[in-house]
Amino acid sequence: MRKNTFLCVIIPTYNRAPILKACLEALAQQTVPSDQFEVIVGNDGSTDNTMEVLNAFRKIAPYKLSYFFQKNKGPNVIRNRAIEMTQAPLVLFFNDDTIAERDCLIHHISLHNKHPENHIAVLGRLTIDPSLPYSPFSKIGLDLSFNQWENKHILDWRAFYTCNLSVKREYLLRYGLFDEDIWYNDDIELGARLGRHGLKIIYCPEAVGYHRHLLDERDFLRIAVKDGKGLVAWYYKKPYMVDELRALKFPPLMPTKTRMKYLLADMVFHGIFRDFWISFARRILRKNESFALKIYLKCYQAIKRENIRYELKRLGGFKKLH
Repeated sequence: MRKNTFLCVIIPTYNRAPILKACLEALAQQTVPSDQFEVIVGNDGSTDNTMEVLNAFRKIAPYKLSYFFQKNKGPNVIRNRAIEMTQAPLVLFFNDDTIAERDCLIHHISLHNKHPENHIAVLGRLTIDPSLPYSPFSKIGLDLSFNQWENKHILDWRAFYTCNLSVKREYLLRYGLFDEDIWYNDDIELGARLGRHGLKIIYCPEAVGYHRHLLDERDFLRIAVKDGKGLVAWYYKKPYMVDELRALKFPPLMPTKTRMKYLLADMVFHGIFRDFWISFARRILRKNESFALKIYLKCYQAIKRENIRYELKRLGGFKKLH
């Protein structure tokens, strides 16, 4: 680490060489001086030309670029290893398809300078890359999440999104790193643990990153499967986190009235009828996008809860948490 390095950008990547190159190029255009930050990329077993891209870019990068290769073990193994590799007091988690605006890093650094307390994290905004074709699924999968925080300044652990999030390294080393056995909702799970140690997240919509990944209908609904399975993995591994799982509306822990409401919705959007609802949503998407997206969201939630029930059954059923 160079003497003035204050920030380390940590990027897990897997088979996205062209997008990763764009991500690294955007970091090379930052307004913050290049000696104030470094970048660590973890290659999670890519089979494309990711290593060639990294080798070539390191020769021209204005900032220090480090990288390593591992067999496909998941992004959390990469994040944890990179946290231990760097000596920078601040780490910024990016996805390999996050394309930073020129002022993105300086906004993160400035806010941490104003708030040096260890428990303060900063979340930048992630929005759809304008260079991509319009996709309503990118809209509901991304912009709706960030729009809910409009006009809010302080967020809780449920906003611990590792697509554009900076945290003090010492705070992570003291109170917890990523759980390497949870592959979805894993960032929020860490946020929940940190929340027990005073985590506060400052939302900084000026620190903009663009999501260069086109989300289509199939991708959107497949995320629902991972969402459900990720919550069950969390539930089985962290039996003490009842309040946090309930805050995420994990069905087995919800009040009876709420569970019955879920059951009724899941009957309406059951797999038997789902093709009808999806076909209907497709037909009205151009004429009434808002209504069509509500149907897609209902299908998403039904698929998510369906996979929660499936995973619970596969792993031995509901266990009373205490």
